[in-house]
Amino acid sequence: MELRSALIESVKEIFTSFSFPVNFYEEREKIQLLSTEQVNILIGFNNALKGNIVFGMSNTTALQVVSNMMGGMKIAELDLVAKSGLGELANMITGTTFGRIQTFGLIDITPPTLAIGSNMFLSISRTKSYQLVFQTNLTDLIVSFGLE
Repeated sequence: MELRSALIESVKEIFTSFSFPVNFYEEREKIQLLSTEQVNILIGFNNALKGNIVFGMSNTTALQVVSNMMGGMKIAELDLVAKSGLGELANMITGTTFGRIQTFGLIDITPPTLAIGSNMFLSISRTKSYQLVFQTNLTDLIVSFGLE
């Protein structure tokens, strides 16, 4: 399975496991890997494959996702526990994705990096990238990836 398909399936599987269904509906090709979302989780990978994945979402979506991950507990702010949950979400999706693709070697992933704030503009890499857009019941989830 190629990275794009594995990523789409993994995002749907992991989000659904937390009772947060998402539907893939659009792919956009970009000239560089960037994000303008309020909440961004960056994971790098190297060895057999080298590149980055960015999970971008609104603050509202992030709060609801973390709430669902915590069994429905009310989450009012992205505190340390919520941020840790978002990092773990990215790890779960990335690990599941790389478990689905066939490579001829080991793929190492970096610990997640979170960038949170309004009016964000993150330029991660100048390589061609793809944005996978998922519809949620709140706002879109943007999963971007680029290979180097």
